[in-house]
Amino acid sequence: LVEHREALRSDRLTVDALAANKNLSPKYLSVLLKALSSSESAFPMERVRLLWQTATTDDVDELVNEVSAWSDRLWTFPKVGSYVNELRQMPKDPATAKSQTITVKVDPAPGENEVNLHLITQNLVGVPGRAAFSNPRFTADGRPTLKLRNYHTFRDRYEVNLASIFADTQKYLAATVQLASRPTTTPKQIADKHQLNSAWLQKWITVLDVGPIDRDAVPPQLGRAVETTKLTLLDETAPNPTYKSVTGWSPKDSDLPAVIANSSDKTEHVPGRITGHGVAVHPMPAKYVAVIWNSPISGRVRVAGKVAHAHPACGNGVAWWVENQTSSRSAIIAEGTVDLGKEATFGDLTLHVASGDRILLAVDARDTNHICDLTEIDLTITEINANQPRKWDLAKDISSDIAAKNPHSDGLGNRDVW
Repeated sequence: LVEHREALRSDRLTVDALAANKNLSPKYLSVLLKALSSSESAFPMERVRLLWQTATTDDVDELVNEVSAWSDRLWTFPKVGSYVNELRQMPKDPATAKSQTITVKVDPAPGENEVNLHLITQNLVGVPGRAAFSNPRFTADGRPTLKLRNYHTFRDRYEVNLASIFADTQKYLAATVQLASRPTTTPKQIADKHQLNSAWLQKWITVLDVGPIDRDAVPPQLGRAVETTKLTLLDETAPNPTYKSVTGWSPKDSDLPAVIANSSDKTEHVPGRITGHGVAVHPMPAKYVAVIWNSPISGRVRVAGKVAHAHPACGNGVAWWVENQTSSRSAIIAEGTVDLGKEATFGDLTLHVASGDRILLAVDARDTNHICDLTEIDLTITEINANQPRKWDLAKDISSDIAAKNPHSDGLGNRDVW
């Protein structure tokens, strides 16, 4: 409907013809087009209509996410066993209330020093009403509530010029290390030498707790040691009969867990999003799914990537981790969870690998709930401290022909890398 919107509006294309060409239901397509084209005031459809009226094919993800978000609030799909039965769609009946407490987590992005909150109301139906926002306040676990009307009484505790305070951080860190290696030198002597505040330096010393340099010490190993898990190779190709450009691997006699890739330039919804030339995975409740980089080199590498939940219509997000496996040790070097429709990135993971070592990116069902767990993944490994650093990119290396072989070769001519 986005791609052919203008043709449908000008009657150069009929709904029946479009439905036949795209193998869709003409009845449902007609209902959907009527709902999107209507001028009738209806919340929240007005927001969806506004997006559709100006959307391009690149904006389809935003439109789908908007519909999915409201669908989850207004409809429910009761479970039958461990699966959602889409035929048993039932409306939710949200209760109305004269007042409601609104809680917003203030979470500025790295580098930001302020957060702007906009309080907006919209009349839904009937006679226009009025809304009043009252009693704005700051709350935190274990701390007294701070009411905004009393801001003058506590502002000095929070209006701190951090840039000025931490401008000499590098000097304080260097001074702390010097003191750790010079037990006969006092903090005041070092502070006077480098023109630092001795009281502030003492706080740095307490927080960092740096010990003397032991030049014979063995460098600590990166990550949290875990038991090495025996992995099973996905050995059955998994073509998608509807989306020819999407294919991948799964176990024999089962659709899941699976890893798939999209060889086209176009984002597909299978259901759940898989972007053009992207890679996605889907776990089971008791079986995680992973991609592995088998190191063809010995040297230092930098590991980076992204995990993005790609089916926000339902479910509860996923869990993920990055694991380094050597001949003597397995360790998780990054891990986390991704909420519904959100994403997580990891980077600057630097480690030494030997030929045959493995770096694993795994995605698992969160709380054993694997519904709508399709997850897009990116993984890159870059060689460092080399004259001509080599780079391995999961999506670039396998998305065009993932079904060719498992394990898959890399883009540098090495066999059985992915």
